[in-house]
Amino acid sequence: MNPFLIFILSLIGFLISIYIFRTKKSNKPFVCPITEGGCEQVVKSKYSKILGIPNEVIGILFYASIMIVSLLYLFAVIEEIFSLITFYNAQLIITGISAIFSLFLLGIQIFKLKKYCEWCIASTIASVLIFIFSF
Repeated sequence: MNPFLIFILSLIGFLISIYIFRTKKSNKPFVCPITEGGCEQVVKSKYSKILGIPNEVIGILFYASIMIVSLLYLFAVIEEIFSLITFYNAQLIITGISAIFSLFLLGIQIFKLKKYCEWCIASTIASVLIFIFSF
């Protein structure tokens, strides 16, 4: 496991989620680096919420918690607070669920919406890499 790399990836995912959240709330147009208008259609689609919670809010919470955990690992605080094995297994489960959910949402973009949001794809990549680097 590489807590520094996980911290950097979670910071990237956190900033992407914040960008999506703030842009949606302000009703400003999304700046999509590659596809014009794709981000708008994806983040405002019927798939943009789970149980009434916007996906970007779930992302903010997920990435913030992973940032905190990775900092605790970096400063070796976690070993003093929790059993390292139990915490490691919990992190694998949470990051695994996030990676699967992110890939599911990527599938929605590809097969259902046929529209692409570069910010969402970047978040998916961050989430999957966090899971991979959690081993």
